Amino acid sequence: TAEDVDVHRITPENPIDEARAAIETLPERGTLIVDPIRLLEETEPDAYRSFVNDLKARTTERGGLTLLHCLDGRYATDQRDRTEYLADIVFDLSTNLRGGKMENSLSIPKFRGGQALPESLNLDLTSDVTIDVSRKIA
Repeated sequence: TAEDVDVHRITPENPIDEARAAIETLPERGTLIVDPIRLLEETEPDAYRSFVNDLKARTTERGGLTLLHCLDGRYATDQRDRTEYLADIVFDLSTNLRGGKMENSLSIPKFRGGQALPESLNLDLTSDVTIDVSRKIA
């Protein structure tokens, strides 16, 4: 419910310390969404690696889930590879405009302890999400 949502704004002046304080408030079986992760990725590499490892440990300890929203595009940070390396699962949602129609596809290039999808899935992201499992014909 909306009452259960706790929003923490991270500032550029001290992002790692502010994010650490936020993860300490993660409730049992809670979900933490870091949106976007860019501000933290732009910090010193050792501090960022330590933060992500602590985040993973805290999430596991609380039986929760953490989602790191990594905006893709022209300005990916130097530490994006580190973020993806430390993540257990990587979802890649791509949106393209073709012939005036939005086309969305989801791939899972990394699934630690599981199996990544061999092909991307076509998604219809309208009021309901549907997955097109028909074969793609190029």
